[in-house]
Amino acid sequence: MMLAFYIDKLFDYLPDYTIDGVTIRRSATPYFGMELNLTI
Repeated sequence: MMLAFYIDKLFDYLPDYTIDGVTIRRSATPYFGMELNLTI
């Protein structure tokens, strides 16, 4: 049995920026995944 776990975008830095006086705040949602392989 093998188990794999991964996390994507955990430490993704997206800076805020301003366009025409409007501040745009960006964020990234981390993605969690798991894979399980079972051999009989």
